[in-house]
Amino acid sequence: MSNLKSTCFVVTSLVMGGAELQTVNHINDFYKISDKIFLVILSNIIDKNLLTSLNISKNNILILNQPYNTPTTKALINTHIYLHKVYSFIKTHKCEVIVANLPLAHFFMRATKLYASTRGLNFKLINYHRSLQFTASPIDSLPKQLFHKYNQILANKTDDGNIFISKASLQDMQNNFYIKNPVIIYDGIQYKNGIPSLAQNYLSSIAITSDYIIVLPGRLHPAKGHLFFLDAIHKFITDNKLEPKDLFIIFAGGKNLEDTIRAEISARNLDNYIHITGIIENDLLLSLLQIANLVAVPSIHEGLGNTAIEALMQGSLVLASDAGGLPEVIQDSRNGFMFERNNQESFLSQLHKIYFNKITIDKSVLINDFMNRFLFESHIKQLKEYIAGV
Repeated sequence: MSNLKSTCFVVTSLVMGGAELQTVNHINDFYKISDKIFLVILSNIIDKNLLTSLNISKNNILILNQPYNTPTTKALINTHIYLHKVYSFIKTHKCEVIVANLPLAHFFMRATKLYASTRGLNFKLINYHRSLQFTASPIDSLPKQLFHKYNQILANKTDDGNIFISKASLQDMQNNFYIKNPVIIYDGIQYKNGIPSLAQNYLSSIAITSDYIIVLPGRLHPAKGHLFFLDAIHKFITDNKLEPKDLFIIFAGGKNLEDTIRAEISARNLDNYIHITGIIENDLLLSLLQIANLVAVPSIHEGLGNTAIEALMQGSLVLASDAGGLPEVIQDSRNGFMFERNNQESFLSQLHKIYFNKITIDKSVLINDFMNRFLFESHIKQLKEYIAGV
């Protein structure tokens, strides 16, 4: 089909997360020009819908029957149990390049490459970094320190390249770990225009009528700042004596902290102000972003911030924290607004200004900004060029 190298992508699990979704997009795009595209999933944690969205043959996929997708002690032990199986899969399919996503996959494939080299098999290893790994999980214990040193030794022997989704993710790694051949490739999203009627029908179905709607997109995860937002919005509503018709909030996502967040909403008497959608289709999410008066991204940790990028794609006004790579997406007063992460006073000051002054930014400006910086076509071109050059 093409001269694209035989490439195997490795993920720790296949769930509805940013890294996994983007890996599926990469695989499907690569497969358009080569049938030598493979996938290894290091655990049996699988979203069936995401699995069926892959265009490659089932024979091109290896799923390990183990339940760990983060670098726990048991997961690291299992690395050595399953290492030969992954080595055999790579050897059978003559994979030339491995693209490993997320920390456990980085370690697993480093160990696999070292093992393979003792048996005369060599391949190029590229690690894809999508988070602020050390900010989120500092090296603050003896076991972590020992693992860190071992992992660094492996990296020195096996790494051929490292891709980062933001300057922030690169800086986080460079502050803690020596890396080879780093490059920053911002995530890209295939342009898609939301259909406003989807959101309008959804809001009608749950009897929501409000003059101002704030949408928080994405999974309900501790790093995404929903609990911080609840404290801040409770104060904003109370201090300004707002009613649900004045301000309504939609948490457009689910899983992880969903039960905890529902309990916290009730504890603050905010049940009439906030609705949680649970997991929804991307079409509905984009539609909700499009009709929102404001999209809030209050992340505590963030590799880049794809939800902020999706909001730009819909021409939506964004108020985001300055966590991680978010300032590389949103620049204050140019294509949105920013506040200091975890700083309630900073958040409330910006929200007060936006809400009471009815501030907007021309949708065409925001969409053009997305087109110029975050189109999937530009992203995938850079990715292919980097892989070809390694």
